[in-house]
Amino acid sequence: MAGGTADDFWRDQADRIRTHGRPGEANVEGDLRRLAAAERYERLYSAAVQMLTTQGRSGVDEWPSQRRQHWHDLENLLTTGRSDPPGATADPAWQLASRSDATGRPVAIADAVHEWAGRLAPRPLKLDYTDLDDTDPDGIDLDGIDLDGHEPARTVVAVPGLTYTIVTRLLDELVQRMAPGRPIGAVGDGGLDLAAVVQGLADQLRAAVGSAQPEPRHGRGEYPQRLAGDPESAGPAGSRPALRTPQALAAGLALPTALENLTAAARNAAESVPTPKQLTASGDFSVRHAAAVAAADLLAGLRTPAGPRWRERHEGIRPDLHVITDFRFDGPAGRPVGLAERAAEIQTALRGLTPPWRPGPQRPMPESTPQTGWIALPDAAALVTAELLDELVVRLRPGRWIGTIRIGAWPLRDFVQSRLRIQAIAI
Repeated sequence: MAGGTADDFWRDQADRIRTHGRPGEANVEGDLRRLAAAERYERLYSAAVQMLTTQGRSGVDEWPSQRRQHWHDLENLLTTGRSDPPGATADPAWQLASRSDATGRPVAIADAVHEWAGRLAPRPLKLDYTDLDDTDPDGIDLDGIDLDGHEPARTVVAVPGLTYTIVTRLLDELVQRMAPGRPIGAVGDGGLDLAAVVQGLADQLRAAVGSAQPEPRHGRGEYPQRLAGDPESAGPAGSRPALRTPQALAAGLALPTALENLTAAARNAAESVPTPKQLTASGDFSVRHAAAVAAADLLAGLRTPAGPRWRERHEGIRPDLHVITDFRFDGPAGRPVGLAERAAEIQTALRGLTPPWRPGPQRPMPESTPQTGWIALPDAAALVTAELLDELVVRLRPGRWIGTIRIGAWPLRDFVQSRLRIQAIAI
């Protein structure tokens, strides 16, 4: 199996140290102690970032001043406590894995979000679909468009409602795999099947924007399997950066001092919020329940030798084997959904559906019916969505180890789940 979890990664690192030395030797024991400190720092970073980003900015202004200060101190330490120097190779822990910039340099995730946002319309198109006909050159009645004086984005891509729902869930999967604090890991062999389906959807969105009436290249609702021989084939040719191996968060930091500082800041922040039980009893809506749970997890982890641990949405989910955002209750107990299983389900769901296409005079945008819904996706939103799907493809590559996601990836969630999502227009 090609994948693995953070536990596997740190165990392998310890085995390598032992393999290159003799048990009991001072240098071996010293290296193992430093590795243990680096692992504990990384696990604490994950738990602290998860707690911080789960709460977000909501309600913080209503907090007591001391609690606000503790959380500010923690965020400041997590943000400025270390630096990730730029280089020729991309680090997927804080940079895009799917493309470089125009000069061939890696792109920080936060910078990519800013660039994507700039490409979207200043506000969603407002279309009056009661008078849809094919009188406009683009097949859309533009009388209902209001862009406050901006030049209308006259072209959209027609996407079946079910296809758009699937794409939305895949983007949620990307957001969770790039969630700040997510521990180091590598996807297993099942990722190849899902990556192929995701790549097919990205290619179809691009084809719909680039041609008036694209024809499915592999049959109605079927997707190219070009990933089978080339797992890194996402994105435009020549634009994909080389990826570096995971970089330890504690690299360049003075241990154990850095660990002690982070421990103190994380403990102060976690202890400043009510426990989940206290929160329920008090009715304090300024603290999210999930953040209180994360704080309790962090404090409990600090009392264990291994340190705090990242919490998945449901018990039993392994990102190397399963879809992170799905969980089934189709038996006596819930179960996670395998990556290859989800790929097969998507293939089945899309079979027979019309691929995304560009409405035109001969083929205007259809109206939704109780049986079939349609989404009008502006060209810019369709292309940004395709690029995000490219990113998911690379991150699903079996055996590709990706380091702990840095807090700088935080803006991606709000962009995908808010700024990008409101671009879609239900017909």
